[in-house]
Amino acid sequence: MPAKQAHIASLDGLRFLAALSVLISHAAYQLYPPGNGDGMSRLAWNLTHLASFGMTLFFVLSGFVIHWNYRQSVQEPGGLRAFFIARWSRLYPLFLVMFVVGITGEVLARGYFFRVMLTTPFFLTFTSTWWYWQIDGLHIFEIYNHPAIGVMWSLATEAFFYAAYPLLAPMAARLSLHRSILSIGLAGALAAATALGLFFFRNEIAAYAAKHFNVADTGQFIFWLGYTSPWMRLSEFLLGVFTAQLVLAGFRLRPPIADAIGLFCFAAIAAIFQMRNPVSMTDTTLVAPCFAGICLAAASDRSRIGILLSAPLMVWGGEASYSLYLLHGPILILSLRPSIGLFDRASPLPWFFLTTIFAILIARFSYASIERPGRRIFRALASKPRAPSEASEITRY
Repeated sequence: MPAKQAHIASLDGLRFLAALSVLISHAAYQLYPPGNGDGMSRLAWNLTHLASFGMTLFFVLSGFVIHWNYRQSVQEPGGLRAFFIARWSRLYPLFLVMFVVGITGEVLARGYFFRVMLTTPFFLTFTSTWWYWQIDGLHIFEIYNHPAIGVMWSLATEAFFYAAYPLLAPMAARLSLHRSILSIGLAGALAAATALGLFFFRNEIAAYAAKHFNVADTGQFIFWLGYTSPWMRLSEFLLGVFTAQLVLAGFRLRPPIADAIGLFCFAAIAAIFQMRNPVSMTDTTLVAPCFAGICLAAASDRSRIGILLSAPLMVWGGEASYSLYLLHGPILILSLRPSIGLFDRASPLPWFFLTTIFAILIARFSYASIERPGRRIFRALASKPRAPSEASEITRY
């Protein structure tokens, strides 16, 4: 069996950074609700837009980590089954807890029992974003208003990549250094083409949706296609896969060059944030190669960026990033309820810092009490006996 790749601790730090950016964005939305974009200050706009940064980073990083760990094992006897068991066990325990909480809240609050039951199979199979599914003329995500369910679209999009990756792995794992660079360029071009195509042909896409999907609110269709669907995000995942293969093929950066590339990529992304541009929904997809550059810099030996991201506190937070991602929405909502009275919306900075710290601590508790035990239980139930080629827990993603 091929030797396993060493765990890259700095990628844990990147995961924490991605989850934290989504939390900050959603916290800002509590202070500056959607619909007031024209009156927002630049700072408020940047904060609410951080979720776009976090999601693109998540998907690029996912491609990198998946290929780093599973490129060879998925091609071995029993490896494909082991791959899906590992991925399913990683996502499902905490998802199931939060989904039950979410649908119970929806039924009690709005009485959508029939609609919720019809949509449940799409969520349980992680296929909710694969197509523009509708129930009673509503997109299935419009049926839910519970904060526990709002972020679950990304799990379905991620599952699409898991389903597609075994088909990609044999080809990607054979790429040479130069062909890896070429593949990164092609994936970057695909990212730009899809992002710009959605912007320039928005009206035509909306007309198509109204005609063929019988969609009254075409903005919802555009949002699905451009932000939550795997079709727009595929290029981001591919960039991560090909960047990992570039490193595996022998590409190495000296620490000063790695840091320069990382800082340049962060600066380019920050410049996008300052624009408040009309492609704000897909602008991070447009510059997705910059996110791949950040992953490359973080994975480089002895780079300052890598050292910073692999600090114990960053790794500690990165291990619980999945819990932080799923739990932060309900925590933000509950912390502002007058009946609870923990924080005051009129004092945003104390509320933000205290709630963020509280959310991180709750996420660590969830990681220790739900994620890790649940993962062991799911793997034990699904793999008897355990396949010898199953990837070890080198990565916790």
